[in-house]
Parts: sequence; structure tokens; C-alpha cells
Amino acid sequence: MTMPQSPASDALARRYPQIRLPRLTLGSFPTPVERLPITPGGSSLWVKREDLAGQRYGGNKVRKLEYLLAAHQGRPLLTIGASGSHHILATALYGRQVGCPVYGVMAPQPQSPHVDANRALMESLLAGWLDVPTRLLIPWGMVQLRLRLRRQGLPSPVDIPAGGSNPTGCLGWVAGGLEIAEQIQAGLLPEPDQVWLPLGSGGNAAGLLVGLRLAGLSTRVMAVRVVEYPLTSGAAARLLAHRILRLLRAQGVSPPPRFHLGGLEVVNGYIGAGYGHATAAGSAAARRAHAELGLELEGTYTAKTMAACLETLQASPSALTALFLNTANSRPLPSPAPGAP
Repeated sequence: MTMPQSPASDALARRYPQIRLPRLTLGSFPTPVERLPITPGGSSLWVKREDLAGQRYGGNKVRKLEYLLAAHQGRPLLTIGASGSHHILATALYGRQVGCPVYGVMAPQPQSPHVDANRALMESLLAGWLDVPTRLLIPWGMVQLRLRLRRQGLPSPVDIPAGGSNPTGCLGWVAGGLEIAEQIQAGLLPEPDQVWLPLGSGGNAAGLLVGLRLAGLSTRVMAVRVVEYPLTSGAAARLLAHRILRLLRAQGVSPPPRFHLGGLEVVNGYIGAGYGHATAAGSAAARRAHAELGLELEGTYTAKTMAACLETLQASPSALTALFLNTANSRPLPSPAPGAP
């Protein structure tokens, strides 16, 4: 199936019409912003509802996949992640929608009903997959899966990195940063002092940082580590931000005067026992978000980020305006059905 390409329907293309990179229409943007009815430490807290980004499946991957799938439409793809990976699930779901068979290499993560539901749906959507016993063996698994496809006479897939975090995919989150600026200009929210999001593969933070700075905003990007060092780091996210900027310059984008890529802060201390492991602080934040805010958070990314956000605002000596990115999916998962579109 061929999806319509929309080169002028996101905030990046509106601001820089000279960009000629293809983009598919998968999500509904702009995503809403809402003020939350709590004032931790006297600060005001807002949420950007990325969980509603796509009608079939929401979350932070939709923006990236609009660019990634447009770049490789109709070709087989190979991507990587954990056994309940939101990235693999979103790539498989939307890849099938645009005619891209998706293969996955997956490493274990702690089991939960959420992880089990994601895994069951992934297995119904993926063209094939391979499990490896540890994340360190993911590169080996990619080689093995490619050899299997070659033996079957199938075409070699295009690599999509963990989280979709290469410069092309991250353009979706450059657009996200510019979209926030448009919503500020429209009076839908005040300019935040901080924007809070998880730090996994680093692509969201890197793209958002570039987008906010292109818009002239000084908002700090508060990236809460949910993946162990050195698999993710602030240095890697900043390097990716510079690679994104290089791609934009090649498309004729000139940053404004006094442009800089400072203001990315990695927030440590909330990962607990490791990736995918629930924490007491995260679970408490998720319960509070559900009861008081009507938000559904999950334990790997968004609950830990909300815990860090609330505790930091509560302890701040001055009142701040903070924006929390709800990067998980809140759409009901479709039922696993092998062969269904």
C-alpha cells in the first residue's frame, strides 16, 4: 500500500519549505497540550499528548516513522529493540501499512502484562524475528537474521537503528520542537523553562533540542535516563543533534544568529535496577498520574520520567513552567491477527 506523502504538513516543512525530504502522513499533528491540575513546588506543569500522535498507535515513534518509512517505502526493514519494544511494534505496524516488511532482533526485558501484549502483537506483524539472550548480542543477531533471509532468497533489509534514532528519523522531532514553538505563539501554553522526556536511544532529545533552538527558544531539555550508560548518554545525544543539524544545512536550512545546541541535561537516579525494571518512584508517579491527571503511564519510560519531573519541580527553589512529553501510546492495541493489515 502506498501512503500519501505530505511534504508541507508538519512544522519543519512550514518553517523551511526548501526541505525536499519525503514524509508520509501517519499521525495527527499538532498533538494537544494541556495544563495539568497540580502545582508541584508552586510550578506549573503541562503535558504534550504524544500518546495520541497516531490513530492506530500513538507515542513518540510516529513522528520519526513518517520520515523513515518515506525514505524506504516498499523496502524490507530490519530494526532492533527489547522484547516489548514500542519502537519495533510501531515500525512493524506502520511498516505493514505502507508495504514495508519489517524484521526484528530482540533482547530480553523484564516481563509484565504490557510487555507481553506488545510482544504478542509484534509477532503478528513482523515478517520475521530473532531473539538473542542479551543486548550485547544484538549485532550478532542482525547478522544471523540477514543470513537466514539470504538462504531463503529474500532481499536484504534496510537497517533502522534502535528507536529510529538516525538524523532522518529525528527530523520528526525537530518538527516537534518547532510545533511547540507554534503552540506557544498561538497562546496555547507559556514558554516552558523545561521540557521533560525519557532518554533512551537519544533521538527524541536530540531532535527536540535542534527544533527548540531553531525556533529561538531557550527551554532546557530534561532527559531522564532509562537505559544504562554507555548504551545511552548525553554526549551521544548531543553528537546526534549536530548530525541532524548537518542534514538540515544540506537541505538549505540556515540556523538563526547566536544559534547554539546547549541546554540538554541528563537526569540520573531514576533507572532503578535497569532498563525495563519498574521502580517504586515510577510506580507511585504512574498511580498519581492516573488518579489525579487522567494519564496512563508505563513503567519503562514515562513513569520514571514523571517521577523525576515531579520530584525536581517540588524541590526547585523557584516556580518553573514545565512541559512533560507523554511519549507512550494510549491507543487500544489492535488484536494480534497474523496476516491482517
